[in-house]
Amino acid sequence: MHEHQDDPFWIFLHMHKCAGTYVVHAAQRSGFVLPADHRNGNLPEAEGRQVFYAGMPRERLRAILSRERARGTNFLAMEWDFPCIEDFPCDLGLRFLTVLRDPLARARSNFRMDKVNGWCDHPDVTFTGHFDGLWLYRSHDYYTRKLCAAGRHRALRGEDFTRADAVLARFDAVIVLGRDNVDPCLARLGMDQADPGARHALTEAEARRRVPPSRLAIRDEELVEFCGRNAFDVALFSRWAERPLCERFLAGHRRDARAEA
Repeated sequence: MHEHQDDPFWIFLHMHKCAGTYVVHAAQRSGFVLPADHRNGNLPEAEGRQVFYAGMPRERLRAILSRERARGTNFLAMEWDFPCIEDFPCDLGLRFLTVLRDPLARARSNFRMDKVNGWCDHPDVTFTGHFDGLWLYRSHDYYTRKLCAAGRHRALRGEDFTRADAVLARFDAVIVLGRDNVDPCLARLGMDQADPGARHALTEAEARRRVPPSRLAIRDEELVEFCGRNAFDVALFSRWAERPLCERFLAGHRRDARAEA
């Protein structure tokens, strides 16, 4: 048995606009230990910039995770990118959790949030124009790129989809918004329900007060185009949403038990 078999260190792959803040708050409220300098995203470096994990040397990733483990951390969110799954050390008791959401619903929510908060590059930018690859979460096939550590601009191929699916299969828990009740799933991991105020939710009245409805409008043809340009993510989400919870939840523990038997 591994040294940390009964003391898991959760790596939470925080997919943007997929209830990530809610999950983080649930972990905090339940007594999980997050890094002292946690900022609901990637860890900050000494200079204040955030660490980016994709492409990081394996030795440095091990050093970061070993340091956090020694400090008592047992829940670490990675939001802005994700390293190759093979680069994670095998002797720190790591467990992997993520939440997926319908790609189109995620993108619409992302566009709305950025518009309402004034985070778009231009107040009149369209839904199509917003997903320009400037940030990973604004890239097409965001899930596939993040799981494969493929970056923002490289053209994806069929093998990237296959790899993204294989990476998810190595996760211990994959929660699907719209199919799963999130709170009971988190309870199985020892997390209490988060404060509902932890959700990034605005009432329609507040959104309209901040931004004219015309600037939040999305044309039907834009939605169709988005689905076409995100075919890998649409297929990946559909595949995982169709799987029963027993195949998506705590499967990694069963694999480890079989390997050690």
